[in-house]
Amino acid sequence: MRPALLLTTLVIAADALGIAFGGWHLVARDFAVLAAALAALALPLLAPRYRHDPRIAPALRCAALLLVFQAAAACLSYLLIALAPPLTDATLARWDAALGIDWRVLRQSQAALPALAQIVLSAAYDSGLPQILAVVLYLGFSGRGDRLHDFMNRYAAVTLLVILLSAPIPAAGAFKHFGLGPAADLWHFEALRDGGLRTLSLQAMQGLISMPSLHAAMAVLLAQALFATPLRWPALALNALMLAATPVLGGHYVVDVIAGMAVAAAAIAWRPSRPSRPSRHLGPFRSPRPTAPR
Repeated sequence: MRPALLLTTLVIAADALGIAFGGWHLVARDFAVLAAALAALALPLLAPRYRHDPRIAPALRCAALLLVFQAAAACLSYLLIALAPPLTDATLARWDAALGIDWRVLRQSQAALPALAQIVLSAAYDSGLPQILAVVLYLGFSGRGDRLHDFMNRYAAVTLLVILLSAPIPAAGAFKHFGLGPAADLWHFEALRDGGLRTLSLQAMQGLISMPSLHAAMAVLLAQALFATPLRWPALALNALMLAATPVLGGHYVVDVIAGMAVAAAAIAWRPSRPSRPSRHLGPFRSPRPTAPR
């Protein structure tokens, strides 16, 4: 997990520099809530019984690191969006058109879906962050420490790479570009670019990255993390739905989704998972039983 820890440290350092020299303000209450969550995760580790437990300790430590990384990465994305380079929507729209994508037809098809299908797609689209935390806890508590560390390292690397790649090629998204839907969730994007927003509030942050799509990258990483576990089929189904929902609900260009999937696939291929080793798979969890005195 050292790469994830190193990347988190680098992102925090970049945030600190950007905030210090960019005239940004922090909402202290949000960071107090984050500190309380970290304390809650760290509290069990004060007991030697849990600190040395091969399931509990990795799960709680990775969950704490995940919270810190998420907060730092979200701040970094806001700092970079505020640099406001020229929008690339026209180029991305042309690439979609070259793939045969007609956004008006796509939007009409989505609007014609039954209400239940809309609810399912919306739930899948919103499941990314809860899934990440659930995967960390599941892999940790089920004794899959190697797979957990691989996932954390990949997730941190891919998220940071997506943020850095998106910085010079920002886009307002297909809904805004084609005038196809509500753009209320873009007000942070526009306020960051015109200088009207200089406050970092963790609880109010929006997902503003377009190209590559972080949703698409997450879907691939989450499905891969659970592929060798009993949850593979539910994970594949849920993340396939997330991929399908990313353009029609998130307003991502289809090329955004393809690029996000490619970044995640490259991360998986670059550092493939270590083969399962029976000595590291701890088997079903059993509560420790007190031994009789001798």
